[in-house]
Amino acid sequence: MNAKLAFYATLWLAAGLALGGCNVPTGVVTPPPKGITRFRLNVQFVEVEERNKKNERWDVGLTDEQMAPDLYYTVTVGNEPVYKSNTSDNKLITQWLEKSDPIDVAKGQKIVITFYDYDPSVARTGMLNNADDYVGALELTLDEFLKAVETGRELSAPGIKKCRLAVHNLYR
Repeated sequence: MNAKLAFYATLWLAAGLALGGCNVPTGVVTPPPKGITRFRLNVQFVEVEERNKKNERWDVGLTDEQMAPDLYYTVTVGNEPVYKSNTSDNKLITQWLEKSDPIDVAKGQKIVITFYDYDPSVARTGMLNNADDYVGALELTLDEFLKAVETGRELSAPGIKKCRLAVHNLYR
């Protein structure tokens, strides 16, 4: 009986390794603890200003497209950074098809979605580690955030002409 059990255990382990283990798929979101709202965020689109606060083009380039920002965004809940998106290169208007990792928000916490222009270039400053440019931020309470999402309302802030958000796998 022990040899048979060992055989099945080995078979089960081999099958698990071949199939990538027994991890929960990343698209699955489980219900949160009581008092927490959990969701996955999607920035459906954002349109930003053509120039930064110094009235300069976002990037160095020969064409208007090359001078547009390389946008990405971060999500902060309270003072805790919880997500960073991929970069969308050379766009004043862009969208992300990706959805964030699950984000947990307690009542009363602020959700801050901050947009940046990724700057790997040394062309403007001559520095090897050029800091990314701040574009603008949307700062919302949980109630404001959910209302904007439910109504499809476009949001704006300094540096951000308009932005629309969506949530997926919403649990309250």
